[in-house]
Amino acid sequence: MPKKFIITALTPEQELLIPVYREKWVPIAYSMAPLERDREIAAINAAYRLSNYPEPEILFYDNPLQAIRSLARVGERPHDYLGRDLNIKFSKRVLDHLTNIINRQIAFELQVKIANRMRYLDSPYYWNEENPIISSFLFESNCLREQLTIDLDRFNPELEYQHTYKFTHSITRPAAWSVHACVIDFCISVLKLEYDRQRWQAIQQLIQHCGFLMRFERVCIACPRPAKMLFDDNKQLHSDRESALEFPDGYSVYAHHGKHPDYDTYNWRTS
Repeated sequence: MPKKFIITALTPEQELLIPVYREKWVPIAYSMAPLERDREIAAINAAYRLSNYPEPEILFYDNPLQAIRSLARVGERPHDYLGRDLNIKFSKRVLDHLTNIINRQIAFELQVKIANRMRYLDSPYYWNEENPIISSFLFESNCLREQLTIDLDRFNPELEYQHTYKFTHSITRPAAWSVHACVIDFCISVLKLEYDRQRWQAIQQLIQHCGFLMRFERVCIACPRPAKMLFDDNKQLHSDRESALEFPDGYSVYAHHGKHPDYDTYNWRTS
């Protein structure tokens, strides 16, 4: 059997298309448009099927704090009702599976080059004080998880930490995968690489039609997109004077250059 050809370099014409795909996916990553419930349900169900799990019960909440406060009270062991966290399973069976198919057809050095060119407008691609990197895509942070931890401890100290921890650390924002989807899209559309059509469609649907998700075996918790996001120059959640992220119902998250401004102090006080 002949050895498959591995792409090691881009043509000048292909190089010129990199900004086109970055400009396509950046607005998707930052979208705060209201979601369409039917499309959101279809995207969640498709992702579960591809992860080899039955379609889940889907519960909709206005924000993650509301969801956790409600579900952490379901019996003494809420995760008996929810099932195990599926984030890692989905990553392995869908996103990683698709990425591995793409990566087998392209040299590692070129993979890194394309990813860097998609994410950063200019070199250098690694931060230093003289030349800080400027990202096109949001750097996802733990600010939401940290805000939830503080608020749950403040307002619901009766809830078991081991239960609420499983909720806070299961939260994902599929739109954050846009930085990877941008590369995959370029490799499929421009380089004409082989790919898994079902998995690529499922990833696109989750990115484009879902807000924040907490995915468990039997239940998927869905919350809307943010109604507000504020950033510093390097696309980290940040605001000195107000919340940096806010849900449509007003639930707010505070951030200072990608970190919750009170979390370290909170940890020290409660440890």
